[in-house]
Amino acid sequence: MNGNIETIAEKLFLGQGNLLAGQGKLEEAMICFEKALLLNPASFLANFCMGKVIGLLGDGKRAVEYYQAALTIKPNSIQALRGLYHEARKICQWEGLVDIDSKLSFLIKEALDNGREPEEMPYESIIRTDDKELNLRTARWWNRYIHQKLSLMSPALTFNHQRQKGRKIKIGYLSADFREHPVMRLLVDVFLFHNRKKFEVYAYSFGYNDGSYYRKKVEADCDKFVDLVNMEVVERAKIIYEDKIDILVDLMGFTGDAKPEVLALRPAPIQISYLGFPGSTGTDFLDYILTDKILTPVIDQKLYSEKFLYINPCYQINSQINISKKKKNRKDFGLPEKGFVFCSFNATHKIEPVMFGVWMRILKRVPGSVLWVYADNELAKKNLIKEAKIQGVSEKRMIFVKKKPYPEYLAQLKLADLALDTRIYCGGATTSDMLRMNVPVITLYGKHYLSRMSSSLLMAMKLPELLTKNLFEYEELAVELASNSKKWKLLIEKLKQSKNDNVLSNIELFVGKLEKSYEKIYKYHFEGKN
Repeated sequence: MNGNIETIAEKLFLGQGNLLAGQGKLEEAMICFEKALLLNPASFLANFCMGKVIGLLGDGKRAVEYYQAALTIKPNSIQALRGLYHEARKICQWEGLVDIDSKLSFLIKEALDNGREPEEMPYESIIRTDDKELNLRTARWWNRYIHQKLSLMSPALTFNHQRQKGRKIKIGYLSADFREHPVMRLLVDVFLFHNRKKFEVYAYSFGYNDGSYYRKKVEADCDKFVDLVNMEVVERAKIIYEDKIDILVDLMGFTGDAKPEVLALRPAPIQISYLGFPGSTGTDFLDYILTDKILTPVIDQKLYSEKFLYINPCYQINSQINISKKKKNRKDFGLPEKGFVFCSFNATHKIEPVMFGVWMRILKRVPGSVLWVYADNELAKKNLIKEAKIQGVSEKRMIFVKKKPYPEYLAQLKLADLALDTRIYCGGATTSDMLRMNVPVITLYGKHYLSRMSSSLLMAMKLPELLTKNLFEYEELAVELASNSKKWKLLIEKLKQSKNDNVLSNIELFVGKLEKSYEKIYKYHFEGKN
């Protein structure tokens, strides 16, 4: 009888903890899971839930420990494996990650082959693996799941889209990130430059208002800004439909606070994926993806559910930025006055052991050089130092930078000599920042959209010599540029000249191309050619 009471109590604590976690009350949820663990230390769910909530609270080390405990009970749990994998990546705790990665891919393929939930979200898939087929299969499963969920609605909701002749084309942008966010830093000037003789511009927000310059500018520059926060899916979709939006541009896909269910209800006749989700959403409700021929060559079309809508030479636009005028010098950051400064300001979860190993070899081959790196948590910093020492590199050659307000962050980039890109998840906005500040970026031309973002930017800047085909080429190029000052200086001059040509920051030119694409697909759709 006592055992039954304990089992009932454990279930109650787990249920209450999950309810609190869903409400964002993470610390209260953690107390419930701790109580469940006291009753049953061998509970898979209690260990798993503790790992999840502690990870959200920012304690990566303890999160990893709880996920490991959960895996001793259920070694093939995809959810626990993916939780362990992503928390370990954040803190750069790499031991065993290659095996976990392989195991995850195997188990997810097995689940998909048998019609089961892959238990990995599309965004997690693309940042973990560059297996494009697996990325697409995972995304397609979630597409079906969204439709199944919506099919339970009563009554079923359908929208009848008819062409409104003799009026401007209505463009709607949908996002939770109309705030200080990497996507808005790139895109914020676009809304103002739309041709109001041909287009009306709407923004639909389901994210919080941070009161930033970015939020205020989008609100001011759109013909209509609609706050959809605290509304149900159907209500959001109805508002978009009633505004008679012709082309709805989704800036999120399956990232962050995305609401793909709204798009699945088809509130607009033409729906496009752009910028926020760097890959295929696998959905049947996003018709196009705005991209370029470097990110997604024509041969990749079969691995995308969306049709390619090319904006060449580059998918990305760089809005105007505010750079701090405070004078920066190397001494302020502990950087050597004369030594060569390599840098990587990508988030720590983008760093992989294989690429870090290349970076360490580069440092050993370039005397007096340092690696200036961003680490957003102390544990990642400690683990990177530990790994550097294992590979024979003194911790004195690892210089860490803390997060700064964006204008200050940009100003300090001028102190670096050369940026070293990450691999599976390469730089997008980060690479743009480097190039804006005249810092060349060496990248590896990868296998999927996410691993080709830097390549797209560099090709647009007419710097193909910074693209490499393999890790050997990557290492050799970095060493050569750091060792040959004449070649490095010529590269800097070429970068500056390319910037003068205004390739990535010509907002008017970019918006013109964007509008031609919108007009083309609008015509195709309403003439029945789509």
